[in-house]
Amino acid sequence: PISDFQKFTANLVSRIDWTNGGFTGAPKFPMPVVLQYLLSTGHLLQDSQAIQGVLLSLDRMAEGGIYDQLEGGFARYSVDEQWRIPHFEKMLYDNALLIQLYAQGYKYNHDPNYARIIRESIDFVFAHLAGENYFYSSMDADSEGGEGTYYQWKWSELQAGLRDATVFSLATAYYGAKPTGNWELGKNILQAPRSLTDLESKFGKDSLAIITAMAEARDQLKSIRSQRPAPAIDAKAITSWNALMIIALSESAQALGNHAYRTAALATGEFIWNNLYDKHEGLHRIFIREHSQGPAHLEDYAYLIRAYISLYELSFEKIWLERAQTLTKEVLKHFGVNDSPLFYSTSDLQDQLIVRAIQWQDEIMPTPNAVMGQNLFMLGSLLDIDAYRDHSAQMANAVNPYLVKAEDPFSLASWMTL
Repeated sequence: PISDFQKFTANLVSRIDWTNGGFTGAPKFPMPVVLQYLLSTGHLLQDSQAIQGVLLSLDRMAEGGIYDQLEGGFARYSVDEQWRIPHFEKMLYDNALLIQLYAQGYKYNHDPNYARIIRESIDFVFAHLAGENYFYSSMDADSEGGEGTYYQWKWSELQAGLRDATVFSLATAYYGAKPTGNWELGKNILQAPRSLTDLESKFGKDSLAIITAMAEARDQLKSIRSQRPAPAIDAKAITSWNALMIIALSESAQALGNHAYRTAALATGEFIWNNLYDKHEGLHRIFIREHSQGPAHLEDYAYLIRAYISLYELSFEKIWLERAQTLTKEVLKHFGVNDSPLFYSTSDLQDQLIVRAIQWQDEIMPTPNAVMGQNLFMLGSLLDIDAYRDHSAQMANAVNPYLVKAEDPFSLASWMTL
């Protein structure tokens, strides 16, 4: 009933940090799966508070140090409630989910700032996490023997890098930098707590002059930082994380009308099919050093099926639905549970542990079981297969008692999406 959605949504909304965005407490994680749910259900239920909570979160995250103000891309989480100081590791899955979220936010209100975040974050992924038609897993937090060294600035470094006095004054005000540091031991983490409008009134300059000066500052600081030893890259490609990036590129291509994102999404989908899928062995989980290895988990299958559905929605090429159905048949055959409509996390073709687990709650990424339920519903609708739709409904009914209680709503958002 609709009241279940209203109660569940109200439970989440009550936990929003209405000052800083996101949800109360620290350390603070972006929780993109939960925010995606709130945006969609807020739209469907005409719940303006749910929508405002999401948009506030998108605005505040983009202003904080959790977002790389020079090169784009998000760190894993913030150690404080204001998104100021990140844990500096950058994961492909976090950025893929957040790019999806900002693309959906942009579709909702066409905020040009969201378009900028999408472009900059995809630029970061292309610059640092891109192989040839696939994506690496992560960028480390550490470099030069310390966490966040690549991202931090001493006041003297800012002075030396920004020689024009006006540009220096504008940039340090905009990025929240201080002579004593805004972090620890005189170090600054660049944030964007000041709007360009604030700078106009403070410095008495028009918007064009401010934008020009800030673009110059950003280019100069990026150039300096590019000469530092960069954090190491984990160069293995994981099927499920690449699938999330396919969805992010598809969403962004639709939101922004960007043909390059469309091309990249389709190329990555093709690469995974040609290099990580074998009709005899099934799907593989890892691609590294030009070889695929390891049997795929339910997560890999579920996310890739969803990615292939998104490629069909992007291109209307039927081959993506055919591939999604091929993978779905393998899930039904090899991951099924005898006395439940849910699925095991591992295939019956793998070397078995003592117990095969069933993961049914969200973590930072959506639970593969709920994603598989969504896939069965979408494929059942697109291909008119009653058995898929029925199975999807059975999955939703199996977890419904937990959804109604919603003691931990953060772990159940993707089921409510289903």
